[in-house]
Amino acid sequence: MERQNGDRKHLVQSLDSLGRIERDQRKPAQARAAFTEALAVVGEIGWVSQKAVLLSRLADLDRRAADLGSARKQYQESTAIAQEAEGPRERAVRLDNQARILARDGDLAGARRMYEEALALKRTVASPASRRMTTELLATLVEHQGDLREARRMRTEFCESARSSGTPRTVWSCELNLASLSLLEGDAEAALRALLPLGERASGTSEVALVNRKIAAARRAMGQIEEAARAIGRSLDVCAADPDAPAVECLRVKIEAARVANERGQTAEATLKADQALAEAGRNQIMAYALEARLVQAEIAVKAKDPAAVRKSEEVARDADRMGFKPIALAARKLKLVAK
Repeated sequence: MERQNGDRKHLVQSLDSLGRIERDQRKPAQARAAFTEALAVVGEIGWVSQKAVLLSRLADLDRRAADLGSARKQYQESTAIAQEAEGPRERAVRLDNQARILARDGDLAGARRMYEEALALKRTVASPASRRMTTELLATLVEHQGDLREARRMRTEFCESARSSGTPRTVWSCELNLASLSLLEGDAEAALRALLPLGERASGTSEVALVNRKIAAARRAMGQIEEAARAIGRSLDVCAADPDAPAVECLRVKIEAARVANERGQTAEATLKADQALAEAGRNQIMAYALEARLVQAEIAVKAKDPAAVRKSEEVARDADRMGFKPIALAARKLKLVAK
């Protein structure tokens, strides 16, 4: 029996390796099949620690597919198993995963605490790449909270690390995020100067959609609406052409497309894109983007002189305040003043 279990453990390890290869090659269905088969075997032989690992891998696939309900359930089961014997490295990974779920649920304060604890652990037990990942996630969350000074400190730290030990794509990503932060700080011209050369270096659906969405936002802020329309059109095109395009990024593309259409006076198109984005964000339980889509709906209502504009702005401000999304709350309150 011991030898038989040893053989079956080898099978599990082989299936786990296959699943990770398929995942890294962006074949989620094949990866899921391998991890699920491995999970069935570990259940039969009672390999508890590997069960926690496989549940976490399946949860990661669900999270990438924006199936947060399933991801949360499997992370919780994995956590219950892993907590019995986890070390600091495993705890840091678990905190990262739980923080992502909390952030998408709109619990920014809880997510920030978990990310900060994970980062503190990673400073002693993790690789620079792993520390950069958590720093990036935490910086994005801090931006949602409106703490732009702290976000710039984190993103600068990220870039310093990336330039010393990261890949060219990591450096590209950090420079993109610094440019985006300039836009949040109100300097659209500086953001655009940084974004245009990054657009020339973009590769793959995700990068092309992402950088053109940000270029569109910068041009829109500068009043260059037709140029913004061309940029967001490129993002929409790559999202439509690639069936494996990242769902969350393409959702954000729709939000920016709605804003551009609204600026062009295309109320029906703007409403369609905003409604689609809100439905996707709600279905996948991504509260930040659901709020942003609702804010765009209020912007459309204001431009169309819809009597519901004040109510929509008030509701967005209330919900954003409750969840800690300060920039969205502030924008909604300003919008309400315009609507009155």
